Amino acid sequence: MFSLSRIVGTVPIGTLQPSQIQIVGAITCPPGNGGVPVELRITAPPGGPTTTFTATTNTGGATGPAESVTFLVPAWAAAVCGQKISFEVRGNCGGQWTAWQAFTGEIDCLGPRISLQSVYGQCSGTPARQAVTLTATVMNPTGTTTNFTWDFGDSSIAPAGMVTNSTNNPNTISTLTSTHDFASAGGPYIACLKPPMTSECPNVYATITPDCNTGCCDEVTVAIDTQPLPCLGTGGGPVCSVLGDAAARRLQRGFRVQGY
Repeated sequence: MFSLSRIVGTVPIGTLQPSQIQIVGAITCPPGNGGVPVELRITAPPGGPTTTFTATTNTGGATGPAESVTFLVPAWAAAVCGQKISFEVRGNCGGQWTAWQAFTGEIDCLGPRISLQSVYGQCSGTPARQAVTLTATVMNPTGTTTNFTWDFGDSSIAPAGMVTNSTNNPNTISTLTSTHDFASAGGPYIACLKPPMTSECPNVYATITPDCNTGCCDEVTVAIDTQPLPCLGTGGGPVCSVLGDAAARRLQRGFRVQGY
């Protein structure tokens, strides 16, 4: 008799999808029958072929009738955390296979899942730096808290904040946002959101390439005639406006026009 303990999705740091599914449980056999073979058959993804996986229980049969067993199932392309899966398990106790037992459970991911977006902003300063806003979408495992850190790839590290998922839904979404000024002359940079104990950027990161050379200003000089035509009275003729000498001198020195 097999009893299901948990279904765990192994998620590489920085990704949103499990790469492997661990189905963990225990099978009950008479004492002394340690190290028995156990089979699991699963149709994954739904509609695909049925695959049978074989595992062996731990060899501690002499310590009790229930022995733990773990099946390692490669994740399929559409597998996601929180997805319900169905499978069957049977064990061979004393040379005789038990009947297949049917189980259904959700894939529970134990690591945070992260996706990252970047939005480029304005340039300022000399030398020029461009403001880039980074927004991370985080799906934390259920019942866990993770304290993240921003790594901007230019030797700048900053606290990002803490994400807690107190729900029973592994797909609960939280966001962390930060704006950082990247030197235009130093890119590209690899920026990421790092979980604790991670020394390098995980698999998901943003490549930041600042560009302060587009959309800059060209200086345009507008000539003002300091000797306008004389204004005429109400009798008709061309109409003019008279600028004071100070205003005319300011306009003669030119002005900057954005975007040309």
